[in-house]
Amino acid sequence: MFTIVELLAYSGHKCYYGVINYHSWSQKISETDLLYYQTSLENLGISVYKQNLDIELLNHKFDAIYFKYFYSAENIINHIRLLQPSARIIIDSVDIVYARLFAKAKLENNSDYYLEAEKIKKRELATYSKSDLVVTITPEDTDTLTKATPNVSTFIIPNIHEIHAFETEKTPFPSLIFIGVFSHEPNVDAVLYFYRNVWPTIVQDHPNCHWLIVGGSPPLEIQALAGSSISVTGYVPETLPYLKKSWISVAPLRFGAGMKGKVGEAMAAGIPVVTTDFGAQGLEIINGQHLIIVENDEDYATQINNLILDKEKRRYIGNQGLEFIKTNYSKEAVSIILNDFTKTIKNLPTHRFSAKSRLYIIYTKLSLWISRNITWRINKANP
Repeated sequence: MFTIVELLAYSGHKCYYGVINYHSWSQKISETDLLYYQTSLENLGISVYKQNLDIELLNHKFDAIYFKYFYSAENIINHIRLLQPSARIIIDSVDIVYARLFAKAKLENNSDYYLEAEKIKKRELATYSKSDLVVTITPEDTDTLTKATPNVSTFIIPNIHEIHAFETEKTPFPSLIFIGVFSHEPNVDAVLYFYRNVWPTIVQDHPNCHWLIVGGSPPLEIQALAGSSISVTGYVPETLPYLKKSWISVAPLRFGAGMKGKVGEAMAAGIPVVTTDFGAQGLEIINGQHLIIVENDEDYATQINNLILDKEKRRYIGNQGLEFIKTNYSKEAVSIILNDFTKTIKNLPTHRFSAKSRLYIIYTKLSLWISRNITWRINKANP
């Protein structure tokens, strides 16, 4: 999301960044790191709003309002539509959530998971249907969405990656890396699966091998894996220093949807990736050339073992993966797609400024005035 905003700003578009539930984010990420991201945006000329977004929605006339994830839009999309009737509302699906949940239900063969997926599907599609455009990351996600809601307009913007060329393998011992935020359930499942089914074979063959597990919000069951041969870092502001230490990136995902940032990120750093069909979703790669896709536990351990023992193969797959990402998913490549994206937005129909919108704007302004001039006095008098 940051890179999309960055590229739009570089193209001359005036961008504003509104933070929903800032207090919640401040509980997960340190104030220092939040300030770092805010400063990075402001250095690009992007205004950042963390407080009451209604004030900005009333003071500016936006051409488009872009949500990341359907659930950030779900409860306020009607509110936004009334305050900004002429703005095109865009929702970035990131991945199709219900598709990921159905994949999980199938993997676990769990009826409760199927019910959960059905509930999310109804909510997700209902939210998308209120938007003007849904951004998907892969053609597969577009197909999934259009089959379910043919009337929803879509546009594909793939993941965007910084390209890093450096000499890897600075550790004298074999080192693996997994990158992923653990509030995302497929990442928890992937690490635990790898630890139970693949890692024992790896350390048996290579006792000095080390595994870096990098990503925020690791639950206790992930934290418990930390030991002499496994490091669990928790949240880190930058993953590149950890990628530089690593020989091989593992992405043992067993369910999911969309394009996997962890896979592209490692490829963009020239690190060979060993993953599954789910990990390679959305990437039109050649197995064994750009990365390695495995079929089962035994194959996973074998492919990693082969890479550990063959430096030239590691270098070849790492370089091929790097070139693939550079050609298809670098800033330069995706900036062309973003130019088409902005043209598409301009051609979307606008909604008329209705009497309902006018009344709702008056109501919202009155509510803000009462909050600023009366409510705070009442709260102060009754602490």
